Amino acid sequence: LYTAINHSFATVATGGFSTLNNSVSGFNSVYIDIVITIFMFLAGVNFALYFYLIKGRFRDFFKDSELRFYTAVVTITTILISLNIYFSSGIEKYTSNYGRALLDSAFQVVSITTTTGFMTADFNLWPPFSALLLVTLMFFGGCAGSTGGGMKQIRILILFKHLYNEIKKLAHPRAFFALRIGEEHVENNVVRNVLGFSILFMVIFTGSTLFLAGMGYDIITSFTAAISCLGNIGPGLARVGAIENFGFFDPYSKGVLIFCMLLGRLEIYSVLILIYSIIFRKR
Repeated sequence: LYTAINHSFATVATGGFSTLNNSVSGFNSVYIDIVITIFMFLAGVNFALYFYLIKGRFRDFFKDSELRFYTAVVTITTILISLNIYFSSGIEKYTSNYGRALLDSAFQVVSITTTTGFMTADFNLWPPFSALLLVTLMFFGGCAGSTGGGMKQIRILILFKHLYNEIKKLAHPRAFFALRIGEEHVENNVVRNVLGFSILFMVIFTGSTLFLAGMGYDIITSFTAAISCLGNIGPGLARVGAIENFGFFDPYSKGVLIFCMLLGRLEIYSVLILIYSIIFRKR
């Protein structure tokens, strides 16, 4: 019962802490893998949308653009990774059983995307293509209004649509292209805010990666440790892989990673405003 309650809380809160040494893989249960995958996915959805379900407004729920984008990202990457590890991993449990490959792919994709951090497989052993897709998902995160971390799906969607509009403007310089998310027009100040946040996110991520690399850690460990902490995910690759931990880092590197976790959990702007107000008051 204690283990069940712990994993229920860790799933809905996308916290990812497990009472088992091997995380969810310690259950060795297909049923539990499927249940946790479903509820991790639901925890990554904007909680405000669930009011539509409660009120019976199912159409409003399913036509939400961020939800559709989130679902598409999870579905496409799950299929790509499952095919990759089935044909190219050389791991017998996958090459002889596509169902197992699909289940582990779905679990890890949802776990990384929602920044939960549970694991049912050591994806350090997966082919580079699959590992790269998982690292990409670390930047995406869950939906706005969910318990997930990361940059948030809505920001990524706005970035993609803004980039698409900019490409169209190159072909039609005098045309005006409004940025829309679903039926709503996105104001320019919102786009600027998203661009500013994204640049700030990447600057902090790059700085953290360079600091860790400068302390002597390999680039894959440094890269994935930085985004894992900034996105509040947990596992990364190489020395911070699914079955590893962060205990080997020196105190200074741990301090940087702790700061990244605070920025990721409290949102970058909130922490920077707090720091700015403290410095400004002293002056």
